[in-house]
Amino acid sequence: MITIIILGGVLVYLTMNYAKNNIKNDGMNNIPPNMDNKEDNQIPSNNEEFKNMEEPSAKSDNEKDDTNLVPSERPDNTIKPNEMNKSSLTSTYYIVFIVECLVISGLIIYLIMSNFNSKTIKETFINKDKIVIGILSVIVLTSILSLLSIKITNDYFITNDNINNMDNNMNNGTMIMHSTQKHYQLKHQC
Repeated sequence: MITIIILGGVLVYLTMNYAKNNIKNDGMNNIPPNMDNKEDNQIPSNNEEFKNMEEPSAKSDNEKDDTNLVPSERPDNTIKPNEMNKSSLTSTYYIVFIVECLVISGLIIYLIMSNFNSKTIKETFINKDKIVIGILSVIVLTSILSLLSIKITNDYFITNDNINNMDNNMNNGTMIMHSTQKHYQLKHQC
């Protein structure tokens, strides 16, 4: 019994890793609509565009704050940086976590109620009160384990992976930008 519970825990961990590897963040790989793709020969060598950028104006009281809006609901259709690392589990993962946690909690409650397998199933659930207590205990423990698994997967596996990927993409993007600028400068020095 204890071996099966440990295997169930390992299965939950493997499901978390599978979710981390297979849930892609939609906002990370897309270029926001207000950004232009520049070709190699159009990149300014002295960052003229950054010098000419204006400071954003302060919002008046009548304008609504669009930080909580989905990009399609915003007037300028942009993606805010804090939205780029948001992604969550699909309903399939919720069902898998619930089933795994149901099996684990059922085995744990049975072990507790049978005094660690010293009683048979018939002796353990001899009257209706014990059956009701067992079912309610399984439901509560399944809920707790499922919510905990889902929260850990969303907060630690998926979000941290997306933040690491975003950092890697930003570092790769700056390296590409620097190499493109050097290429542009060398091209026009000749």
